[in-house]
Amino acid sequence: MKLRELTRGTVPAWPPVLASSYGRGDTLDDDDQAILRGGVLNEQKRQLELQFERTSGGRASAVLTWDAPPSLRQVWSVLESNIGRRLRELRELEVGGLTGSALRERIRQRLKDGSAPRHEVSVSPAGIMAENAVSMIIGSGVGLTCQACGDEGAELTLPSGGEPFRFHNKCFTILLEERQRIERK
Repeated sequence: MKLRELTRGTVPAWPPVLASSYGRGDTLDDDDQAILRGGVLNEQKRQLELQFERTSGGRASAVLTWDAPPSLRQVWSVLESNIGRRLRELRELEVGGLTGSALRERIRQRLKDGSAPRHEVSVSPAGIMAENAVSMIIGSGVGLTCQACGDEGAELTLPSGGEPFRFHNKCFTILLEERQRIERK
C-alpha cells in the first residue's frame, strides 16, 4: 500500500491536513514541493504530527490520520526514514501491512480455522446490542494487536471464552463481509 492510498472512512487521508492557522480540512497540495523536516508519533491521538518546509518559505505543521492497517508505527517508520524528501515523493512510498486481497484471504483463513469469531455481532444505530449478539468494547487500541492483519492499534475488542478477539475497525468490517460470504455458500 502506498501512502497516497491511506483512507479515513471513504475519504483519502493523503495529503496530510494542515494543523496551523488554516481553515479546517486544508491540506498540503499534492503537487507542493514541501519538504518533510520531522514529526512526532502521537499514540494518544492516533495520528502523526508532521513538520514541512515550504518552497515558498516558512514551515507548515500537518496532521496525518487514517484507518489502520497499516499501523501508526509502520507509517511513521517509513516517513521518519524519508525526512528530507518532497511531499510528492512521499506519497508514492510503500507502507507494510496486509491490505486488499491479502487481508481478505487471511481473514477467510482465520474464519475457517476458528481463530476469528464466527458468532453474530451486531450493534444498533443507538449502540444497543441485539439480543443474539455478543458485547463489543471500543477503545484506543494503543498497543493491541489486530488478529486479522497482525498490525497494532486494534480499536475493537470482542470478549470470548478465552482470550478476547481484537480488530481494527476496517479489519472487523472485512471480517463481517467475509463471514457472510462463507455463510451464503
